[in-house]
Amino acid sequence: MTRGFVTIATGSEFYFRMACNLLHSFRLYDKETPFAILCDRENEYTDEFSDAVILENVTNTYMDKLSL
Repeated sequence: MTRGFVTIATGSEFYFRMACNLLHSFRLYDKETPFAILCDRENEYTDEFSDAVILENVTNTYMDKLSL
């Protein structure tokens, strides 16, 4: 694999729904390219992604994103 996409969702369920909406929009045009999610927990939204990477010690601030 040489190409894929990643989105981040931590904290509120709202961010997971937004990430899932992004995935659904992307899948309208490309059903093959992997799309992963970086998140603080697994739930019904993360099951739709190619891969879910669970982040440890998340504080739900912008610093979480910068530390990646």
